[in-house]
Amino acid sequence: MTTYNSSHWSDGLLPVIYGINTRASVVTKTTPYQVMFGQAPRSYSDFWKLVKENGIVDEENLQTPICDSNDDIIDNENDCADVIDEDIIQLVQQLSDEVVASSLVDLSLSYSPTVTSQKTRHDLHYQASIISEAKKFNLNDCVGLQIHTVDRTNTDAKLLPCLIIEKLEKDGKITFKLACEYGKLEIPYSIEHVVDLKMVCPEALKHIVIDDLNGITFIEACKLYVRTLTTGRTCDCKGKCATKQCSCKKMGVFCSTKCHSKRGGCANMGE
Repeated sequence: MTTYNSSHWSDGLLPVIYGINTRASVVTKTTPYQVMFGQAPRSYSDFWKLVKENGIVDEENLQTPICDSNDDIIDNENDCADVIDEDIIQLVQQLSDEVVASSLVDLSLSYSPTVTSQKTRHDLHYQASIISEAKKFNLNDCVGLQIHTVDRTNTDAKLLPCLIIEKLEKDGKITFKLACEYGKLEIPYSIEHVVDLKMVCPEALKHIVIDDLNGITFIEACKLYVRTLTTGRTCDCKGKCATKQCSCKKMGVFCSTKCHSKRGGCANMGE
């Protein structure tokens, strides 16, 4: 400002910025512009001389030849891009057609009748073996159902003995209606869920009267069989189960390890 005897500091701002960005550092041997952007500045000092001589402050006031030259460069780049784009589009379409055609051929080869027939034979063989195994069981045969570990302890029985009271066949699949000594199970079971207990059927199960039994869920039946109780429910008391507020105490039965198992000091556990 002192050199040019001017009070408008913005008039000399662009040359100052250019000088700062293009002055090489003694330490890095490069300019700040190169450190920041990794390349040399694209502008030259002649451009800034023209800007200063014409008193241009705003970029919108740049000389017309400069603006026109930039527009020409942009137009030429767009024209080249259009030509390249058309060639690329044609090549991509051709390659896409070839890829689709080859993929269809590969798909038709991989999906052969042999693979389908092998899967069908396997399914038919499995279904035939299931039906053959199910036909080995008749009415009043003793079978066992697996008791889940949630409903028993490690020392309790693992199978719930049941009798086959009805044999159902639908859509080529055989299921069994079962009954235990505590009631008739509500849902039927397939051959995959039962275990043959013909040779070890309990005596109490052999003498039950099916018509006198009511419906019962599998979970309740498992609890009754495992604990030999008159109720299949458990308590969740916060205390020691010493009063009739405990559901087990109220029913006159002992609590089991499945009743509030994480709490100790239960007074209704028996001897």
